[in-house]
Parts: sequence; C-alpha cells; structure tokens
Amino acid sequence: YRHNADTAEGQVKEDRESRMLSSRMAIVAAFRSWSGIIHLCKAGNSGIQSLIGLLCIPNVEVRV
Repeated sequence: YRHNADTAEGQVKEDRESRMLSSRMAIVAAFRSWSGIIHLCKAGNSGIQSLIGLLCIPNVEVRV
C-alpha cells in the first residue's frame, strides 16, 4: 500500500505500523467493555466472525 510513487519505503512501513497499532487498540478497547463485546457479537454485524476470519490461515502449508 503506497500513498503515491514518491512516498519513501520507510514512511510506508511507519504508516503500516501506525495503522496496525490503531487497529489493535480499537479491538482491545471493544473487548474491555460489555457494550463493545455485545456489539461485536451481534448477529447482523458479525464483527466477531470477521475478526476470527482474519486470524484463520487458509493455506495448510503456511500453518506448519
């Protein structure tokens, strides 16, 4: 993921790490409150299913 061709590789890595940290903090904040857990477990939103789907590795070769 690059913003444009002039973006330095170091900046891309910093942006990626920043997005990962922000995502991790949002997930932790949701799991720390009952309202966040209930919201993630709603059948219509399927937030918890999406999170579990991200953690599953589809290729058997990669799992080993």
